[in-house]
Amino acid sequence: MLRCCAFQDSQAVLHAMGRLHKSPLDKSPLTLPGYVIGIDGLRAVAVLAVMLYHLVESVLPGGFTGVDVFFVISGYVVSGSLARYAGKPLGAYVLGFYARRIRRIFPALVVVLLVSGLLATVFIPKSWLSSSSQMTALYAFFGLSNFALVQFDDGYFSPRVDFNPYTHTWSLAVEEQFYLVFPLLFFLWLFFRTRQGPVSGVLRNALVVATVASLAFAWQQSGAEPDKAFYLLPSRFWELGAGALLFTLHATGFLRPASSVWKSVALLTGLGLVLSGFVLASKSAFPFPWALLPVTGTVLLITGLVSALPRSPLQAVFENRLARYIGKRSYSLYLWHWPVYVLMRWTTGLEAVVFQVVAVVLTFVLAHFSYRWVELPFLRSQRVKNIPNKWLLPIGLVLLVGAFGLERQIFAHQHEISQSVVVRHADQWFPYRWPGASTKNPAGP
Repeated sequence: MLRCCAFQDSQAVLHAMGRLHKSPLDKSPLTLPGYVIGIDGLRAVAVLAVMLYHLVESVLPGGFTGVDVFFVISGYVVSGSLARYAGKPLGAYVLGFYARRIRRIFPALVVVLLVSGLLATVFIPKSWLSSSSQMTALYAFFGLSNFALVQFDDGYFSPRVDFNPYTHTWSLAVEEQFYLVFPLLFFLWLFFRTRQGPVSGVLRNALVVATVASLAFAWQQSGAEPDKAFYLLPSRFWELGAGALLFTLHATGFLRPASSVWKSVALLTGLGLVLSGFVLASKSAFPFPWALLPVTGTVLLITGLVSALPRSPLQAVFENRLARYIGKRSYSLYLWHWPVYVLMRWTTGLEAVVFQVVAVVLTFVLAHFSYRWVELPFLRSQRVKNIPNKWLLPIGLVLLVGAFGLERQIFAHQHEISQSVVVRHADQWFPYRWPGASTKNPAGP
């Protein structure tokens, strides 16, 4: 009997992997949450916390945990996107997912990298503080900037990262790497969620196993190798996985508040945990255990916000127009705020209140135009949507490689275009004899 079940499971595995296409995927009903307005407000809270932390750390010493809130939201929202395509063969399912991710992530990211690269080349001199910046930027085009930061020993809380305009792309790299493995794990859950048998049980719970393993690894790595624990996917997967698992519970009718009281408890407790993370999170023990506060809090907040029960006063705060406005632009705000801050540190300074205000205003202006002229056109343009997914991927890759090449050329011509005295007159600032200088008139002090 066990051998029979195993044989049936093996046939289901072949089908799920796209080798059998005659019968459709299991289509038993899921209760898919629709657009959750309050999640935009939650994004606003997260991005404002990160922006404030990066501007004046002492005001919100744990504000960097806003990124952890984003991770949970991403896991939840991306799961919803994948669930809507249940029933497609694996190839079309994965291809469609990557096409949607390309339209969503890369246009704004590439624009920010190119603009920041040009301005950094013009205004930031070559020095120890900037020595890893250009490589971080180049790695960021391919979702690898977190590896660059580890390679150069640039811990998130070390002084040099405050002067690297591309440090913040590490979190995008984690998400992009997550997308390499997550669609398959979610596909397996979709396909095997109603099937019986030992193999089906294992495959159905592959996402659970990966999430728990990542949490255990984060526990071990946070003490042993803190920089790798902070930057790399294996110790961060559990945060995105928590959002994905929450979606699977909601979609199958679990963990939804049964009364307005429980809804309010979820919202209040969740907000308390997230705010506690913003204030209390310790840099010396991260992501474990301190990321548990924002992650658990975000899970509870989403649970309350997704509920169809009557709207509570706290829910109304997350759903107000201003919160939604900021939340919709949170991706552009996150992309632009850090290069603005860093470039001002290198030029005008960022200690005076007036410059801090200018930095915030400039960030919002750039984010508004980025959202309107870069993000929305690629998301809503019918012309872009009409491009077949099988063509969108190679087109996107070619454009990405082209942008990468352009960035390299900008960096290669720093001596010609820089306005920094240190770079333009390197023969005067160089500490040793400048190459080609006369022995009678040696360069340098």
